[in-house]
Amino acid sequence: MLTPVILIAMLAGSDAAAGDKPRKSADPNRMICKHSDEPGSRIQRRKVCHTASEWAERKRIEFQHLLEKQRNGAQ
Repeated sequence: MLTPVILIAMLAGSDAAAGDKPRKSADPNRMICKHSDEPGSRIQRRKVCHTASEWAERKRIEFQHLLEKQRNGAQ
């Protein structure tokens, strides 16, 4: 009987600790830079910078292309 009470108390404490973490700002104009490998090279890398909204748009378009390929059969 005491075990469920302790378990609930532990879970409630972990939720409070998770809420204390600072979140990244949701500013769509903040710049995000990522590194990508250059095709044909194991050494060279390229730094690509876009705003958060541009990265989201690129991800959405990539997902749409993937869905189209799945519908039409991978060609």
